[in-house]
Amino acid sequence: MHEKHFNRKIPELIGIKKEMLEEVAQENFERYIKPSLYPNAVTYIKKLKEEGKRIIVASSSMELVLKPLTDYLGIDDLIATKIAFSDNLCQGCFAGTPAFRNEKKKLVLDLQKTTASILKNFLLLRQYS
Repeated sequence: MHEKHFNRKIPELIGIKKEMLEEVAQENFERYIKPSLYPNAVTYIKKLKEEGKRIIVASSSMELVLKPLTDYLGIDDLIATKIAFSDNLCQGCFAGTPAFRNEKKKLVLDLQKTTASILKNFLLLRQYS
């Protein structure tokens, strides 16, 4: 995505309650994403969690959309693009800088610093669509 779009508003989203968007994200996860997950990948993530590994997902996708997946998989941290809300109503724009390219890298490195972990101890899951 080009930076000129970072401040662009999406009028169709303005004023929609956060809970409604979360419900739609959860429904879409249950209907489309969950059935298409690779069973071996889910098993592998569970195994890593049982071994005490910390798992993060770093994506430029919307946090709201990824949250049902990361909750289901038991992911420890999610780095993603946030949508702005005020009084639980969508503002139709990003909250802060989207997690694209160098910003995503910066957010991962910031997480590394705040958790006092060594990056090699992280398993980064990423998906390109």
